[in-house]
Amino acid sequence: MKFRQAQMFEYALSIFPERLSQNGATGLPTYKIIWRVGNELIVANTYQVNSSNTPFTKHIRSDGEVISNTWAVDGEESDLYRTRKIWLDNYGQPFDNPYAIYSAPSLLLSELVRHYSDLDVKENTGENILFNIKYLKSNTELPFLMIDPNVELMPVSLISEN
Repeated sequence: MKFRQAQMFEYALSIFPERLSQNGATGLPTYKIIWRVGNELIVANTYQVNSSNTPFTKHIRSDGEVISNTWAVDGEESDLYRTRKIWLDNYGQPFDNPYAIYSAPSLLLSELVRHYSDLDVKENTGENILFNIKYLKSNTELPFLMIDPNVELMPVSLISEN
């Protein structure tokens, strides 16, 4: 998947604990995505979040001031809106059990791939930067890595941070 699709894939993963917590679930694992990038396996974030857990992008204005723009959730054309709508259509119905899916990482990854790997994205954040990178083979860690906009990111596994 391309970079923006990978961002929405990661965002879709974040919706599970958000919604489950709203329904009273506690002690939920926090999953990180293992991505295949070329011949490398890495753990990385495709975006940063603010204190409200909202994705944002930093920009430098013409006067040199650094500003953070949160991503739009409103409007049916917003990628975040459409990502949330897919989640709600598939896991937000009264008799759905998203906890069962979330507590089985291999099933969770399969579900995310099925619903989000071909997402038709409309927006572009203007940056293709991975954050908090860890190369699994060499154990090298980087705070960020700018990548080519055409690079393919393939989600291959999930690991729990806790």
